[in-house]
Amino acid sequence: MKDQFYNTPEENAQTSTIWEEGTYLTERLQGFHRIMLYQVDDFYVEVTYHTHFNVILRVSRFSDTHYLEPYLQSININALLG
Repeated sequence: MKDQFYNTPEENAQTSTIWEEGTYLTERLQGFHRIMLYQVDDFYVEVTYHTHFNVILRVSRFSDTHYLEPYLQSININALLG
């Protein structure tokens, strides 16, 4: 899958690919937004929901691990450490 897939106006319809092919990593709360982080192939996808209206507001993708900083405290790596 190419990461450009998530740059189209139909981002909300394409989120089914995230659930089918992506791996859920963690989530964070920011005001009224719940931001869920997934890994799909060699990039990451953030899905931003509005918690009050329960709608997807934004789907964004990135491959630069710098953007993982807000999630580092909540990602459980115990299974990887054996």
